[in-house]
Amino acid sequence: MPEDETLTSFENRLIAMAKRVVAQQGGAIRTDHGDQMYVIRREALANVERLPYPKAQDSSMRSQLRPEIEKGLTAQVTSQEKARAAYLAICLELAPAFAEKYPQQWAEAISALSRYPNVLQVIFYEAPFPAGDAIRQKALSAGLQKPETSIKIWT
Repeated sequence: MPEDETLTSFENRLIAMAKRVVAQQGGAIRTDHGDQMYVIRREALANVERLPYPKAQDSSMRSQLRPEIEKGLTAQVTSQEKARAAYLAICLELAPAFAEKYPQQWAEAISALSRYPNVLQVIFYEAPFPAGDAIRQKALSAGLQKPETSIKIWT
């Protein structure tokens, strides 16, 4: 920032720039009962970037995250990192392979994940259908226990 810049002058420059961009994009600035309003031109909905096909995205995420998950299970890491590794493995359907390859470490990671009641709440009581049913089944199959009671985590 220039040395002689003040917050007020910076704010004024940002407002002037916003007015210019609104006008250039086909919008307008109107006054209604003494209040200035920005009317922004509506654009058609479109993806900015082509979205990957879900199956390709799943496969890509599995290959990208597999080393990180394996490290979280086998290296000297925090309990939180173990829990994260278990959660990722469950979500990416890698849990059966890791549980078979590293049974002791997998049990420790599931135990670590079990100490996050808010995560368990979302998995078992709040994840929407039908995706929620799928993640709940994967979690149970991986050895995660459903909490007996639901807790309130949202205010």
